[in-house]
Amino acid sequence: MNLKYILFLFVILILCDTFDIFAQTSRVVPDTVLIYSDMERALLNKSAAYALELTSYGDLPESIDSLTELRYLFISDCMIERLPKSIQKLQKLEVLRLDNNRLTELPTIPETWQNLKILSVSGNQLKTLPKGISYLQNLEQFNAADNSLTNLPEEFYTLTKLQRLDLSHNQIKALSPQFIALTNLEFLNVASNKLKDLPVNSKSPVNLTELYLDNNALEKIPPGVFLLSRLKILSLSENKIGRVPDEIGNLTNLQKIFLSSNLLSQLPETFGNLKSPEIIDLSENALTFLPSGFSKFNSLIYLNISNNKIDQLPVYILKLDSLTQLGLEGNTIFNLPKLPEKIQVF
Repeated sequence: MNLKYILFLFVILILCDTFDIFAQTSRVVPDTVLIYSDMERALLNKSAAYALELTSYGDLPESIDSLTELRYLFISDCMIERLPKSIQKLQKLEVLRLDNNRLTELPTIPETWQNLKILSVSGNQLKTLPKGISYLQNLEQFNAADNSLTNLPEEFYTLTKLQRLDLSHNQIKALSPQFIALTNLEFLNVASNKLKDLPVNSKSPVNLTELYLDNNALEKIPPGVFLLSRLKILSLSENKIGRVPDEIGNLTNLQKIFLSSNLLSQLPETFGNLKSPEIIDLSENALTFLPSGFSKFNSLIYLNISNNKIDQLPVYILKLDSLTQLGLEGNTIFNLPKLPEKIQVF
């Protein structure tokens, strides 16, 4: 991995600030709650065991159902292949994280899991979601990334309190039209699937601010995306998109847009309608020029136009107030003007 690519990843992580909240125990367990890290100790203090976090533990005992006060249960990297049915009796669970195990199925969701707000099962071998998932009517965050899901059951779309949904790195070919029922959704990651479209229309989640559709089978940007006026992050890299329509100008609140590794040869002038973009990645396309509207992007910090067909860099790009990272590699730019010291080129 070369230094320029490391720099690219570093900048994206810092500027996007999209750390995985599903994996951060400290952000979901109150400071006043003791987190047990030993099953035996928790079983000895049942009435005070509100949170339990196990790693490299092995299969869970059936006696876990005696931890009736448990609200937060984290069982990650334990290589477990099945869950005991007794886990269904933990009626006070609010957070359940089962990431990075070897689960091929989950027990039927009991009707008594009404308190569950966060469920994370990423990094397993699930092909389907469990029966009874519609009972999770108070679920706000669901993470099933890195599994082998091919679709979602229709009952999933009844979980209308969902705010964050991560289904990335699965084998999903389509989402049901019932997707529009998830009106409280703010974050959707369906990157690295097999999607050709996204069922978005005027009744779609109006609160959506982050949408990740990278590495799918998109040949065009789903038209309904342009109705999501609150979007701040739109990621469409590694698809087969050949055109950005004029409607991109409707997404005036976009701060970060990723369109790298597509088939773009030009951008519409309405791209300049974006109010205050901070990150724009257009690398690995076939662009020959940038729209004049880029001259207004004084909040732009990171611009990557590497590996396109650009032969002239507009002078106004170098005058943007906030620009510090500029990707130019792989173009045929003649007479590159002198760059300000604050701009690092890669």
